[in-house]
Amino acid sequence: MISLEEFRNSTSSFRKSEETAIKVKINATTKVTDIFEQRHIKGINTNLIQLLLPEYNEAQIKAYVPSKDDKLTTYQRKFLVKLRQVLINNDPDSEAPQCEKFVDDLLSFMCDLAELDDGLELILRPCNLKLQINNETFAAIADREGRRGQELAWIIQEDKHRKSSTYKHGDLQLACAMIAANQQNYNLLGEVYPAQIIGLKAVASSMYFCSMKISDTYLEELIEGLPSNSVTMYKYPPDGLSLSNPGQRKHILENLTSIRNAALSIDIR
Repeated sequence: MISLEEFRNSTSSFRKSEETAIKVKINATTKVTDIFEQRHIKGINTNLIQLLLPEYNEAQIKAYVPSKDDKLTTYQRKFLVKLRQVLINNDPDSEAPQCEKFVDDLLSFMCDLAELDDGLELILRPCNLKLQINNETFAAIADREGRRGQELAWIIQEDKHRKSSTYKHGDLQLACAMIAANQQNYNLLGEVYPAQIIGLKAVASSMYFCSMKISDTYLEELIEGLPSNSVTMYKYPPDGLSLSNPGQRKHILENLTSIRNAALSIDIR
């Protein structure tokens, strides 16, 4: 096992050696209740219902051209146009130049509709976390962090392309950001709260929902150095959910709603 001094400078560069040293386990699960408590699974946010669009599969989305006569709302048109661009950008046969901002644009639009940044109860902002191990600090930057008051409640990590060479498609990077979020909450409150941090990982048009429950023992061990205990990030589902599949898109919208419900259940300290 490598020593702390041999760690790479940023969690985005961490590989198997760092993963083993900090004892991070990434478990794929087929149970959504490993991510959300049953009480937070309550259907779909009113704003998101209009994105169900059951008649639009991948082929129809790629062929979509907005028109005043298509009988769609403004939000539905915007969603289809943004998703179409992500799909084309990740099509191996496409001659269109790749652009990493398409996924970010789509996800930002969906988070707004899901009221994950409502200007009152929940805040969504750029992520600038740091993972602290003993006296060493490592950048643990994800794409966005969600807060309920001062408490960090969820993290968003984007991997722009399906064929990205990012280690484990960003799983370890997201897990490290979730550990860093727990550290920040622990330093602020003197306890592990909230008990669970939620993660959302977007890989092009596919999404994974993650969760992590961490012990105060693990966090205290990081203050001293490399831990002897482990921490687990659950990832649901194993193969992701596709926004271009109508049935899976519905499940994504349900889970985005569950993120908001879970965050709103957190007491502001």
